[in-house]
Amino acid sequence: MPVKSYLTYPMPGRLDEVVAALTAIDGCEVFPSTTHDVLILLTDTPTDDAENALESALHQVPGIQCLALVSGAEPNLIQIEPAQEARA
Repeated sequence: MPVKSYLTYPMPGRLDEVVAALTAIDGCEVFPSTTHDVLILLTDTPTDDAENALESALHQVPGIQCLALVSGAEPNLIQIEPAQEARA
């Protein structure tokens, strides 16, 4: 189950078009910035094949100037260590 996050920069004047196109793709959640013309795109797919199909769909979205992968991991591979208390 790959989970990825992207910074998505639409071409000038095409923000709404890109939001609508990305929102229509299964496995995508879009979070527009409130101060800049940039979107945070989160994707979640059940299989590697679905991930490959989603990546292909993302490359077909018109109006995207730049799509930058910020983080990508499979949840079962992420290990988080408990916080260590500071010792005085």
